[in-house]
Amino acid sequence: MLSVQGHERSNASPNEPPPWQWRWGWRDTSGPVVDQLPRIADAWAFTPSTAVLLRPGTWRFDENQQLHDTEDGSALDWGAWTASFHHGVLMPEWSRNPLEITIDRIVEETNAEVRRALVERYGVDRFIADHPQAKLIDDDPVRGQLWDLGFGPSYLRRAIFMLRVIDATPTPAGDHKVYWLLVPPTMRRAQQAVAWTFGMEPAEYAPEVET
Repeated sequence: MLSVQGHERSNASPNEPPPWQWRWGWRDTSGPVVDQLPRIADAWAFTPSTAVLLRPGTWRFDENQQLHDTEDGSALDWGAWTASFHHGVLMPEWSRNPLEITIDRIVEETNAEVRRALVERYGVDRFIADHPQAKLIDDDPVRGQLWDLGFGPSYLRRAIFMLRVIDATPTPAGDHKVYWLLVPPTMRRAQQAVAWTFGMEPAEYAPEVET
């Protein structure tokens, strides 16, 4: 059996479902337990501190050991039904079908982690091309491109900024991989964003050689 431990019930109104903090597998997330459990277990029970679920027949993980869908199927598979995850984020089951992921659905998604994961499943380059609100903040030929994906002003929690960088080391085929890195929406320059990924201030980040 797989246990999901609950933590720290907040001072919510007695008339509202408590926003539990709970641990599912290896990923911390937030949400009412009573809303989440029916999606990931066909037999479950919970107390104010613990939920117990049936162990699925198949588990799938990414390279960081986070639950993650693969081409072979959903991250969790009980045989008769499944649960979809994207790098540890519990996803709506419809998002496994690429044709179901649209710009409107991504923009309307209220959960920030799911919204970001939907962008990654859609493809960041494709999203920027298809979403008219996405805009380039800074284009640095050395450090990369800083993009605002167009979910709202940077002071809002909906905002998503990403840094597009190119690996300076070529692959065996001779091309260079492109990576999209999530950065805070307070970033204004590509060098500032790159420095942030290393835990440094922009003035501190000045490598002699990019690798």
